Amino acid sequence: MIIKKNSQKYREVRRRIEPADFENKPVETAEIEPEEKELPVEQQEEAEEIAEPVVNLPKEPEIDLFDIENIDFNQRQERRRGSRRRGYRRIDDRNLVSRAQEEAETIKKSAFDEGYRKGLEQAEADMAEFRKDITAFMHAAKDVFEYIAPDILEISVDIAKKIIKKEVETDPQVLINTIVDVLRTVSKSEPKINIRVKPQAVQFIKDTLPNITYQYGIDAKINIVADPSIEEGGCVFQTNNGIVDASIDTQLEIIKKALEGM
Repeated sequence: MIIKKNSQKYREVRRRIEPADFENKPVETAEIEPEEKELPVEQQEEAEEIAEPVVNLPKEPEIDLFDIENIDFNQRQERRRGSRRRGYRRIDDRNLVSRAQEEAETIKKSAFDEGYRKGLEQAEADMAEFRKDITAFMHAAKDVFEYIAPDILEISVDIAKKIIKKEVETDPQVLINTIVDVLRTVSKSEPKINIRVKPQAVQFIKDTLPNITYQYGIDAKINIVADPSIEEGGCVFQTNNGIVDASIDTQLEIIKKALEGM
């Protein structure tokens, strides 16, 4: 706070002393400086007490209508800029979401393609392994078959023999069929043929033979000879050109050798 002291200044009025002569000659003027008289100490103290403090008040702002219009215009401009910025942000947000969706679809498709590719590769690898196992199994089966084939063939022949003998015992026509098959291979120019069979089958063959020779046009003389060494269902042909063994054991042995040569 600034306090000013009141002081009384006394100045004498300047006086101009004009010349008394009538010649109007200029006369030097003397300037008298006013003397400052000091007040008594008591009056100075009263003056200091009475003096009011001088307060510097803030200057009121001057209102300019042109500036107000500018302020309003600037505010509108700023609001527009803010709206545009918000609009840009919304567009950016939408673009960001769209890009995120596109990236998600791309990642999804890439993952699907990668999974499909890996699955296909795994399937191909599995198929190759499966083919390898099948090939190994086939080779193993072939090796095993070659190893056990003789035993299998032997067992098969024994089974066939038992089946045929059983059938011959119950059906004499089996022997007739064997005789017919051999007669077809014997030359028609053979003058004499001896057929050796089991004694129990002699009479049955004699009764059936005329129809056979007539049916196939055989003119040779055929003799039916009983031979206990011939097994059931078998027969042996004797001709001028050689012997034909049509016993069941012999026929199965021929089949067995044929299978072994395969």
